[in-house]
Amino acid sequence: MPDELPLTFIPTPAQWRYLRAYLDPNNSGAIKHCAQRANVNWRTVYDWLADERFRQWFTEETRRVFTHRLPAMWSKCLDLAAEGSPEHIRLIAMRTGELIQPGSHDQRQLPATAVFINVPRPPQLAERAPGALLEVGELAERGAVDAQLVTEQAHNAHNNSK
Repeated sequence: MPDELPLTFIPTPAQWRYLRAYLDPNNSGAIKHCAQRANVNWRTVYDWLADERFRQWFTEETRRVFTHRLPAMWSKCLDLAAEGSPEHIRLIAMRTGELIQPGSHDQRQLPATAVFINVPRPPQLAERAPGALLEVGELAERGAVDAQLVTEQAHNAHNNSK
């Protein structure tokens, strides 16, 4: 049957150029921009994308390159976190399990550091509504100490995420 496509996909030089343009970190990733950098008509790229074999090859190649670059990316992220970048500290904390994002489908319970039975709430926090977070200034006015603030906010954040 002459209309059937061969099972093995062999990319053309133009498709390889497009892949290299797509993977270039200085590129926007837009089809039109990548096609222009690869010296390919952007409509041709859409024709390629209609071919399941091209899509599969393209996905496998991009995944292979990304997986190959991943250790270097995490190393750079760790360096930036060590320099004090809050975004990179957050990424490293999430990666290592130190930070659990709300809605992350992580079913682990926050560890209890201590359980006190029949101990009254600190008077500075007793009259507020359960689960309500107070502003730092308001806590300071009430004389709450840092340990109380952290304990209350961690408890409330955990209960509100359920």
